Amino acid sequence: MYNIYLRHAYPNELYHHGIFGQKWGIRRFQNKDGSLTPAGRKRYLKDDGSLTKKGQKFITKNSANKDVLKNAGYKGTPSEQSERALKSAGFSAKSSDDGNVKWYEKQIKGKNGDIRVTTLTAKNDKVPLTDTDINLATTSVNKYGPSCYKKIQAEFEDNVRRGYWGTDNNVKLGNIDYIHFTKWSDDDVSCEVMAPVLSKKGNDWFGAYKVFLNPKTGEIDEYVSYDD
Repeated sequence: MYNIYLRHAYPNELYHHGIFGQKWGIRRFQNKDGSLTPAGRKRYLKDDGSLTKKGQKFITKNSANKDVLKNAGYKGTPSEQSERALKSAGFSAKSSDDGNVKWYEKQIKGKNGDIRVTTLTAKNDKVPLTDTDINLATTSVNKYGPSCYKKIQAEFEDNVRRGYWGTDNNVKLGNIDYIHFTKWSDDDVSCEVMAPVLSKKGNDWFGAYKVFLNPKTGEIDEYVSYDD
């Protein structure tokens, strides 16, 4: 009697019989040209154009995937969306000494002369500027500028009577130099209105008045005056 033993010739072979439910030759998430299929858009993008968790992983695998997602409706990071919204609204980016903020500026004609509107936001995606913020900063110019200027003017005239700026009355109150809108967080926004104190014979600065207010309510929080 003979015993016959059968031994597999390749004991380390791996057999793959496909994925359950998968149909060979059908692309589930990307077409042959790389564009996303309807299933791919649903997998990687939310209805509002932001990324799903799988979309975030997909975009980090290959930088080219970002273009694939943009072609499918991806609107970019909150910071990128903010940049586009600011540019569309006529704001231009300015350099800042503080690396933690970005500074945007737009000249808006107000009732008291040219008003410089500056907008600051944190440099990361946690505090992006939205269309609502941009609209708030823009409308604050003529909504609160004139009323703030009247209050500054009354404070200035009172200080002149009290001799705060000297006894020879050689100073005058200039037009609003800027309205500064700052977004510190989603729940913390502020607005600063500043008008300079100038020499009557020229544009030399002697000081300035600032008013800090809540741009959402128009309520004034603080008056500040200072000598140059």
